Amino acid sequence: MTQESGRPADVLIVEDDRLMRTLMGEILARAGIRAAEAGDADSAMRMLGEGPGPRVLVTDPGMSGGAPFAGAAQRRWPGLRVVMTSGSWAEAEPLPTAFRLLPKPFRPSVFLREVGALLPPRPEA
Repeated sequence: MTQESGRPADVLIVEDDRLMRTLMGEILARAGIRAAEAGDADSAMRMLGEGPGPRVLVTDPGMSGGAPFAGAAQRRWPGLRVVMTSGSWAEAEPLPTAFRLLPKPFRPSVFLREVGALLPPRPEA
């Protein structure tokens, strides 16, 4: 999976809300983190199958197919780390322990910290 630049993406953002998806992509881009974006689980699964995959998946469990998609993606690509962003995820519906939950709304700095913590450190230039 690559971005428009042809370089592999570090993060795949899967969010059905276009404005939210764009905002998350811009936050990561400003920090120098390469991200690809998908508007639904089916598109994201196709993207994940296209070459080198991302290290982190960011998705909304409330999106149609969101939580099942994230689980299926992590089973197929066991090294994939998952951040779930949601403004309505019920505590009665526990997420797998391997997933991080980031409640919406969130500050850009918190989003960046959560995603960045799952990426390997960058080599010193």
